[in-house]
Amino acid sequence: MRPVAWSVVAATLPHLAPQVAAMVQLQYWAGMRPGEVCAMRRADLDLRGPVWFYRPPRHKNSWRGRGLVKAIPGGLQAVLEPWLGCSLVAPIFAPPRAIRWSVARYRLAVLEGQQAAGVAAWSPLQLRHGIATELARQVGIESARRWLGHSSLASTEIYAERDAAELVAIAAAVERLRNAQ
Repeated sequence: MRPVAWSVVAATLPHLAPQVAAMVQLQYWAGMRPGEVCAMRRADLDLRGPVWFYRPPRHKNSWRGRGLVKAIPGGLQAVLEPWLGCSLVAPIFAPPRAIRWSVARYRLAVLEGQQAAGVAAWSPLQLRHGIATELARQVGIESARRWLGHSSLASTEIYAERDAAELVAIAAAVERLRNAQ
């Protein structure tokens, strides 16, 4: 899957509902999968410190016993803050009168925004590829791997507390990238 450039995403944002625009920004800059941003709950966030951490209880590799930690840098926290008034256990971005966002509903909302913006079609699946490509160029492939939460082929790394310091350092690089856009 090819990455989507931030310039294309940014051109789409004004044509999205505020909730969907926040989801897209969070997914891109934090390197999340669509299902992770759709299911995000306040209970899964650690809001202490200059970098927040999202630890979803269930994710793609849960069945392997691996944890997942996503860092949310300072500037990106402002995108998330308006949505934190919900209950602790309800998905943060759940639409009114709905239990939660489905990935399909999210994808459709993004497509409608792209059509209104007149940009080339892209999928929320391409957002992770976009930030991974930028991070690999700017701070190296190993940092991109850590940011996305991928394990190496050589080991089955379980994410430990020592990784939080790495994520804080990478979060600073993501903030520099966001500010340069």
